[in-house]
Order: sequence, then C-alpha cells, then structure tokens
Amino acid sequence: MIQRILATVLGLALLAVVFIFTSILLAIGLTTALLLGGWMWWRGRGRVASPRRGRVIEGESRVVDDPNYHLRP
Repeated sequence: MIQRILATVLGLALLAVVFIFTSILLAIGLTTALLLGGWMWWRGRGRVASPRRGRVIEGESRVVDDPNYHLRP
C-alpha cells in the first residue's frame, strides 16, 4: 500500500519536473527565434532594390559618386 502511494507521488513529481523542464526549453526556443527574427528584420529593413541612389531630373537618371558634387537647381 505504501509502495503504491510513494510510486504515485514520485511519478507525479517526475511528471511535474518534466513539464517544467519542457516549458523552460520551449520558452528559450521561442525567445531565441523571436530575437533572431527581430535581428534579421532589423538588419534588412533599410534595403532597397538598387544599392546606388540617383536623382531624376526631367526624365534623366544620374548617379553621383562624388560626395562633393551637388546638383544645382
């Protein structure tokens, strides 16, 4: 009789420990996935289709590589 009670209590305690451990692993995995996804979004948020930027003036496209060059109006 005492063996059954102790086995039941021990089984429930081990089951609780397994659920707690699994919950902690799941929380760590979800946190890691959210942090990695946020970091990837943050790194890629400023990307444009063309890495070179230019100004369009009257239908013409110019790419200015010289940082000292300014277009006059």
